[in-house]
Order: sequence, then structure tokens, then C-alpha cells
Amino acid sequence: MTREEYKHILERYHSTPILRRLDIDPQSSEHPDMEYIDEVGRHIGIEITECWCRDVKLPEMDDYTMSACAKYKSLAESRGEKGLWITVSFFDSVYKNLPNMSKQKFLTVVCEEIDRHRKYDSILDEPNIGREDIKKLLSQKVFDYRFVSNISVSELNIDFVEVSWIQGAFITTISELEVLRYIEKKNKALEGFKKNPKNNHINDYWLFLTVPDRTFCGIDDFKISQPIISDYERIYICDSMHVMQLK
Repeated sequence: MTREEYKHILERYHSTPILRRLDIDPQSSEHPDMEYIDEVGRHIGIEITECWCRDVKLPEMDDYTMSACAKYKSLAESRGEKGLWITVSFFDSVYKNLPNMSKQKFLTVVCEEIDRHRKYDSILDEPNIGREDIKKLLSQKVFDYRFVSNISVSELNIDFVEVSWIQGAFITTISELEVLRYIEKKNKALEGFKKNPKNNHINDYWLFLTVPDRTFCGIDDFKISQPIISDYERIYICDSMHVMQLK
């Protein structure tokens, strides 16, 4: 699986709240991202774009954890690893106080703890492990973790490593100006879709704006104060818990 194919998977994943609300199952496409045939046979082209809050200021601890995951991704890929999606969970205490160490030291310790989780977490489930083996591991403190409480590792058909982390609540609501900026950008893309001969069969276009958790934004209190100017027939926005139709 290429990065472009992986991008399509993420786009569909992040737009799941909208797809569920509309109860539709579009097929992947290229420019636009998906196509759907409605109940009367009309072809709908669906374009998806992620919305990021450019001005959001991360709490310092979230900056630490995000940087640690990015460092481990680079480390794993430098060792030739690929085809992995690793999700990291940190102890709640990590978010209450900054660690008493430099940021670089924190990144190093977290990467070492992730490696230990990968190496030792499954050992206790092995049928042939004995009591003495467990006592030896405990004496070596291989299960003593300061920051990383647990991890999950999924094998995927991708040629790189993805490392994400479990985080807390949204920091802020995405701003109206940010959303309008993304719509304006995609309005220009729509002009290209309509000029492309391969899209002559498409009757209408919809735009899905997604706000992934990792952007630290949400749409819980989002409001639009002005009419949206766009040739997309419908425009939706969602985060992981909310869906809103803007046009």
C-alpha cells in the first residue's frame, strides 16, 4: 500500500461520522476522492479535506507526547521497519505535570519504553513461561514504565510506520475563518474537477470537511455567521463525535 492509498484510507476513516449520518457507502476515486450513486441514479462526486487549526497552541505536555511519537516513527523506519500502526497510551500522571527532565530526554525514555512494550508485553501470555522466568524479568524491571502505560500494534499493508497516541479532550473549536479558508481552497479544486473529461458523468459535487482528533480542534460549538459561497451542492463538517451540514 502506498502513502497515497493510505491517505485515502485515512480520509474515509475521518469522514465516517458523515457517511454514517447519510447512510451511504461511496467508492474511492481520484479527484474527487469518492463517488456515490444516489437512489435516483445521480452520480455524486465527494471531495474530502482535513481542517487544521493553524493558531491552536498545544499544551506543553501534548507537544512532548506528539514529538515522542514522531521520534519513534523515525526511529522505527530508520531500522527498516514498515507496515505498522502503533498507538501509544500514556499514564494520566504524564498530563498532570511536566516530567522533571529535558524534552529530549523525555523523547528518548518514551522511545525506549515503547520498544520494551513491544518486546515484553506478549511474554506473559506465552504458555511455556515459568515462574522463575517471570521473577527474572521483574528483577530486571522490564515492566516498570514511567510514561507509556501500554501500546497497541497493528500490521497493515503499508510501506512505512504510523505512530499515534491517545489524547484527551479538544482544546478549542475550529474557527469560522479557518473553515471558510478551506472551502475557498476547495472551490478552486472544484473548477478543475468540472473541467476534467473523466468526470463528465458526475452530476453534483459534495464537500466533506473533517477535523481529526490529532488537530486538537473540534466543532462542538462551531457556528457559521454568513452564507457560504460555493458550487458544491452540499458541504458537511465533522469531528469524531459531531456532524454539521453547512450548505
